[in-house]
Amino acid sequence: MSNQLELSLAERVGIDDVTDATTRSPDERELSPEQLAVVQFEDDLVVTAGAGSGKTRTLVELYANLVESPESIPIADDDFGPERILCLTFTERAAREIKERIREVISDPEDRRQLETAPISTFHAFCAGVLRRHPLEANIDPGFSVLSDDVAQELLMRVAVETLHRGVKGGDLAARQAVKQLGLARAGERLADLVQAIRTAGWELRQPIVRFEEQLERIAAAIEHDLPQAIATTVETLVTAAHVANLKSPKAKYYLKTIENIYTEWSKDPTPSHEESLDQACKAPAHSWRFENATELRHTAHDAITLLRGARSELEHQAELDDLLLRTRDLLISHSEVQRHYSERFRAVLVDEHQDTDPVQQEILTLLIGADTLAGQSVEGAPRWCVVGDAKQAIYGFRGARVEAYRELAIDAD
Repeated sequence: MSNQLELSLAERVGIDDVTDATTRSPDERELSPEQLAVVQFEDDLVVTAGAGSGKTRTLVELYANLVESPESIPIADDDFGPERILCLTFTERAAREIKERIREVISDPEDRRQLETAPISTFHAFCAGVLRRHPLEANIDPGFSVLSDDVAQELLMRVAVETLHRGVKGGDLAARQAVKQLGLARAGERLADLVQAIRTAGWELRQPIVRFEEQLERIAAAIEHDLPQAIATTVETLVTAAHVANLKSPKAKYYLKTIENIYTEWSKDPTPSHEESLDQACKAPAHSWRFENATELRHTAHDAITLLRGARSELEHQAELDDLLLRTRDLLISHSEVQRHYSERFRAVLVDEHQDTDPVQQEILTLLIGADTLAGQSVEGAPRWCVVGDAKQAIYGFRGARVEAYRELAIDAD
């Protein structure tokens, strides 16, 4: 069973103004009746909390009370603590603040120790952790790093513009019409926004989005081809210039011969180790090569090799933020044992700013908590849950956020 509560404007400020907070029970820490009802957690809850209502404090008190008095939590053993409470929010700053404020309230040394690694995080950080723990099932490199929003958006925009450009050249009527009406840049922005919306909505990819995704792969392949070609051109220019300069000293000639030998090896087998050797060989001549543009050519060769390393690293290891959500959703759907592991591990799920969830994030919550449980039904062994939000504060369009998910939970809780 779930219930809906509304927090009114708080009359008192947070726990920082309460002396010896760790020695007081929730009711002694001067909670309002509405806040106390949330903290006592008799039912699963949809909490409506506007600005200034003390919602963060209430969430902190609820978390602390669950740790200190877990009687309302369905556990088959005594193994309960912060590591079994999943607390999700939307910014790293908010996650840090919640953890710091919980640390000020709980007193047990073991609970405070567990709190350091407890899953109090953003949705994306939680999903990254799940994927790293199950790389084989998720079919992902466990060493992946996350592509920042800015870089991901820049790549998306670049591909969108190139896709439209190719479409215009290839006679695609839709592409020609879009570019004619909006111009290439604005049409590219619209296409990038469309792809972003479809990805955050969690839809399966369809044409022309499939072509767009294929274009991403082609650009990645082009990077792999173009940058080695840039290295080859630069090194060959450097070697030619050195021969034209008619080097005199044995040391200068030795450096030239070394570059030629390593370049030959790299051309046959352009591995990272050969790249490193070539980079060091191009650096080695330093001031012993005094012919015109020698320094500039050596620096250009170094820059080309560095770019190739960076491109290869991105191609092998980076995952876009939305991919973290989609891959985690797909992992939980396709591997029931993984879904069951997390559903049984987390005995309580708390979500702050729930109105900003997108459809994929809501699917993940449903897989962790259970559709029937979220619909207000009592399911034995299911995690307890509490979401806090306010439809009036929704960041409309924020990475595909849909305030309807919050409203639907509130309706079910009435």
